[in-house]
Amino acid sequence: MRFFLAMVIACATHSLASAGWLALHNDTNQVLVVQEVQSQDPTKRLGQPQRLYPGEWSRSALHGATTSKSLVIFQADHPQHPLYQGTVAIHGDEAQFSIRRNAGKLDVVPKAR
Repeated sequence: MRFFLAMVIACATHSLASAGWLALHNDTNQVLVVQEVQSQDPTKRLGQPQRLYPGEWSRSALHGATTSKSLVIFQADHPQHPLYQGTVAIHGDEAQFSIRRNAGKLDVVPKAR
């Protein structure tokens, strides 16, 4: 029984230690809504919407060996028209990205530290 309990604690500790963070910073002057794409099938289930005000950060946990996240970003007052649909590549256990305008289009780029 002790061995089983020790294995459960070790597994839980390892999964907590290997979790990282995805951080998004709104570098626009618009209120945005960010949603993660939960599945890759044609129905594209979207995760919980996160409202992001200008200059605000959003953080979400990365579980396991996550190497990319698919995101959809809307303007808060026009949720039917996505401003950005794409995938961000994640290297390491902490990824910081800037949401900003680039040549009139919304873009998500790695944030300089």
